[in-house]
Amino acid sequence: YKAFRERYTSRVVLDPAARTISVNQTEGVFKYLRNDWRFTAEGEGCRIDFSIEFEFKNRLLGAVAGQAFAHVMTRMSTAFEARARAIARSDKA
Repeated sequence: YKAFRERYTSRVVLDPAARTISVNQTEGVFKYLRNDWRFTAEGEGCRIDFSIEFEFKNRLLGAVAGQAFAHVMTRMSTAFEARARAIARSDKA
């Protein structure tokens, strides 16, 4: 973010039977980072529940990046939805 350059590594676990994806940071900029995705069938589509918990190790970075978090989450959601739509269209073709 802006003047900050940071990296992190996460472990991503897909459980197809439970229709979940769990993500945990293994190394990096956060004191902790966890997020979970749950996919529940609904009609011809599905409902997606997403939760995230995190805390930056560096308070200054947390203060700066925290201000942009809502924007980042909106961009992530929009990108996810656009990709899901593209896949759904290609499956129907």
